[in-house]
Order: sequence, then C-alpha cells, then structure tokens
Amino acid sequence: MSVINPRYELPGRKYFLRTATPALYGEVRERVEEQLKSVLYFATTADLGSSRTSEPYLSLTAHFIYKDWNLVSLCLQRVYFPEDHMEQQSTRSASPLTAGPISSKPLS
Repeated sequence: MSVINPRYELPGRKYFLRTATPALYGEVRERVEEQLKSVLYFATTADLGSSRTSEPYLSLTAHFIYKDWNLVSLCLQRVYFPEDHMEQQSTRSASPLTAGPISSKPLS
C-alpha cells in the first residue's frame, strides 16, 4: 500500500475488533431476521464439521423456499464442538444454538 498511497494508514486490529466486525454482524443479523420473518415454514439441520485445522464445529442451518421459489440456506450459528462426540456432550454443546434469531418464532 505504501507504493500506491504512502500516506494511507491501514486500519489496525482494534478497529476491526471494535467497529467493523460488530457493524457487519449487526447488518447480517438484521437481514437474516427479515428473511426468516417473511417465510411461513422452514427446516433446520445441525451438522458436525471441522475447520481447516481439524477443529470440530457444530452448525445450525435454516432452509426455506423464498417467494421466488429459490431454495435458501442460512447458517444461523456455528460453535466450537469438543472432541468428545458423546450424546450427553452434544446436548450440552448445542445449547448456545437456541439463542439465535429463530428462538422466538412460533412453530405453528
């Protein structure tokens, strides 16, 4: 960047941590909530996966057909999942997933 504009200062880690990332999160969350409010029915899936560094994660995804008949899939949350994949552990680890945008939506 110093070749293109020597006076330009790149934003630091604190800017992204305190300003840019929370703002982007808020915008995306609002868009997801608006999409979920506009559908009558949706299905959810929970998947276990791993990152590029082989760390296990549990994700919750909502699937629905939008007004123009396009299938939409939205990852609502992804949380770190401990190595132990026992039933008791999976129930305890999935509890943070209930605090998402669909937790207050009626299922009737």
